Amino acid sequence: MINRDDLRATLTTLKETSWSWTSAEAPQVIERLGWQVIEVIDDDGIVVTPQWGLSRDEVNVPFRNGEVDRIIMRITDVASDRSAELSTLQDAFSEAVSTAKDLLGPPSEQKVGEQPEVRWRNSTSTISIANTRLAVSLAWAQNDFQDKLDSLKA
Repeated sequence: MINRDDLRATLTTLKETSWSWTSAEAPQVIERLGWQVIEVIDDDGIVVTPQWGLSRDEVNVPFRNGEVDRIIMRITDVASDRSAELSTLQDAFSEAVSTAKDLLGPPSEQKVGEQPEVRWRNSTSTISIANTRLAVSLAWAQNDFQDKLDSLKA
């Protein structure tokens, strides 16, 4: 898992950043997060590295019609199917959620089950931490986009 200081810094920046979610403004947000651009993919997005020391330390920032809907960051390495690694993922998920609660307050939503997820929603965006059983991810999404995703899963 990324170290606690990097997680705290990222969560703090996400919490304090208000932006238009446009592709034009994405480079400033990436700079504020302290990430480095690896590749610009024309009008389709940006690939960045947060330099967290994970085995595949990349974050894709996709653009759709000039907007950024969501940014998903893997905050652990990918686990194989061994139970010891799955237990490590659950520990990392619990630690990440605890850190987020310290910074963001009580979550607005918690989903339990095989792939648990905890969310913090404000007036414009949703921050979520999920254990997909392959990795633990941190996502930052526009509320409208998150609502569309949720309606598709219902």
